[in-house]
Amino acid sequence: MPSQIFPPISGYGTGYFKSSTIASNSPGYITAHNRASPNDDGAFVFESCTIKPVTPSVISGNSNIAYASTSSAYSLRNSYLGRPWSQYARVIYMHCDIWKHIAPARWSIWSPGNPQTSNVIFWEYQNSGQGDTDTIASFAKVITNSATINPYTLSKLFGDISWIDTA
Repeated sequence: MPSQIFPPISGYGTGYFKSSTIASNSPGYITAHNRASPNDDGAFVFESCTIKPVTPSVISGNSNIAYASTSSAYSLRNSYLGRPWSQYARVIYMHCDIWKHIAPARWSIWSPGNPQTSNVIFWEYQNSGQGDTDTIASFAKVITNSATINPYTLSKLFGDISWIDTA
């Protein structure tokens, strides 16, 4: 299967990553979503993905890899699922295998002087893996109700998905 390289996963819009390997090669942030207002569309959604560390410069493998390059150093427990690029950022991880390289808080602020976390949607739903959610950041949520997460499934986000190759 070919590799897909997305350095970095950031900006405005909708990105849906399904059954992909998201490979962090260094400490930092896998995502930085930017949404200008609460009424704007857009989200980064990760469904049934593996979120794992790799050594720097590793970007190929047996599966689709979104390559999150954030700095030249690499260490465990020093990466984050995301941080807000704007106060309305929306990032969701569902049914993902999240490895232990993710920091205990799992999510980060934009900056100390401008955290931009008051209106973010940073959700996790039925994830598994070596990382835990006992100390998740106060502005993020572990969702337990499937009805809450349903609007962020592939067909709900895009409507008619006949144009998408899901093979």
